[in-house]
Amino acid sequence: MKSGRRVYINGELFPEAEAKISVFDSCVLIGDAIQEVTRTFRHKLFRWDDHRDRFYRSVKAARLAFEMPPEELDRVTQEFLECNLHTLAENEEGGVGHLASRGVMGLVLPPTRTSFVMYFFPLTNGQRKTAHYYNVGRHVVTPPTRHSHPLTLDPKIKYRSRLHFSIADAEARLVDPEAIPLMLDLDGNLAEGTGWNFFLVRNGELLTPSGRNILAGISRKTTLELARKHGLPAFERDLQPYDALTADEAFITATSLCLMPVTRFNGEPVGNGKPGPVTRQLMSWWKEYLNFDFEAQAKQFLGM
Repeated sequence: MKSGRRVYINGELFPEAEAKISVFDSCVLIGDAIQEVTRTFRHKLFRWDDHRDRFYRSVKAARLAFEMPPEELDRVTQEFLECNLHTLAENEEGGVGHLASRGVMGLVLPPTRTSFVMYFFPLTNGQRKTAHYYNVGRHVVTPPTRHSHPLTLDPKIKYRSRLHFSIADAEARLVDPEAIPLMLDLDGNLAEGTGWNFFLVRNGELLTPSGRNILAGISRKTTLELARKHGLPAFERDLQPYDALTADEAFITATSLCLMPVTRFNGEPVGNGKPGPVTRQLMSWWKEYLNFDFEAQAKQFLGM
């Protein structure tokens, strides 16, 4: 693995091993921070405008005093990406993370100026661990831990204080060490996973949970756009575990993996227990849209 990655902290670049923020920063002390992550294809950021705009919506909703204008964020993000691309091999892709907190606050003192951090990472390690699921599909489990209520902390804000995600992950692994959690909202509707969105296919229609109680993912948005462009009926609505259990097909979407089949739900096979034809068609539309085979790119790292 190549070394030399840089981290951006409040206008300065540091070698990754030397990057530091205060233990009294709000993101460390109380988990109070906003985050955004954007991946590359062919070393170019994917739908950066959508990620940037969601970052600013999260900043505003969280009432952070983030003063960098969008055009400046565009510039520093591109420069930061370019200074880290040399750490990737030609066949690797990477991700740029943005994090903004309220700054150093001490134990009782009010925050200072906003802390702003950018970090860079290769996707290779994650792809190596998950690429085989493109063939066999994931096992999704609904854990006891529920998703946060939008009147408590709105999931449309991409925030970092997500202890309930970690607990849900641990609960899913108690059922199946390879399972991932799909949280329910307080009304028992399907919500979202720990960094991914859920879709199901039933009677030729594409269905996904309503956007009122989830983080509306950029890959979710792309999938809905592609479905509607190609004439596949696609709807956002309240869905329950029954709908997933009786679906013909299911899949998840996320920045790092684009679209990946789901073949088991709460221990039961979805459909015939194999990735379905609509899922495969959507994957094909994704590859055509990107002019990039994300599945093959991930599978090249299997066995490494």
